[in-house]
Amino acid sequence: MNVLVVGESEADELALRLLIAGIVGEPTTCPSGPSLRWRSRGLGVVYKSLESILYYAMWKTDAEGLAIIVDSDMDLPHDDSRNVACPCRRCNLEREIAKIRKRIRNPNRQYWVGVAMAVPKIESWCLVQRSKEVGEVEWQRMDNAARQSLHSRLKLMLYDTDRPDLELEKRKVREAIEEIVARDDGIELLSRKFPYGFGHFAEKLRNYRAQLT
Repeated sequence: MNVLVVGESEADELALRLLIAGIVGEPTTCPSGPSLRWRSRGLGVVYKSLESILYYAMWKTDAEGLAIIVDSDMDLPHDDSRNVACPCRRCNLEREIAKIRKRIRNPNRQYWVGVAMAVPKIESWCLVQRSKEVGEVEWQRMDNAARQSLHSRLKLMLYDTDRPDLELEKRKVREAIEEIVARDDGIELLSRKFPYGFGHFAEKLRNYRAQLT
């Protein structure tokens, strides 16, 4: 699958790209076209650049899809139990993307866009086989102090340091995600433990691919 992956960091993008390959059952390729250049990274940059990212992906590359990944951090997790629009980062992004796509529609292309959200951050996905603390249900059951504690320990749990450099992050993330994808039930496990942040994304991608056959 030829897909553009955009996230808060290169490690986040690497994780999602490997998982997309696991979902669709084939390697992913990066789109051709001019490079998407970043002066800085982070959630704010993703939000601020969202329209530019969508325009670039739909009009300047040969990608068939755009995948965006963000961390929830300490923000509200997904909650669709109330009769109001969910305020989580994934839903906010999906609503904004829907508005933007109406303005910059490319009538000559069928184009898939998906948003994944790591709760509370990408290290929790990577630790899904090793820690019983991680998972969206587990996160929602925690009080604020327990959430703060886990959030502050995740990097140490995965990298053995709370200040990893980018190369260590990418190496450890690759190792962890490749182990998950290699399991017969790896994608199912991650979808079950993170149903709104990852399972929703995986189901949406599978549905899009099924429409093509």
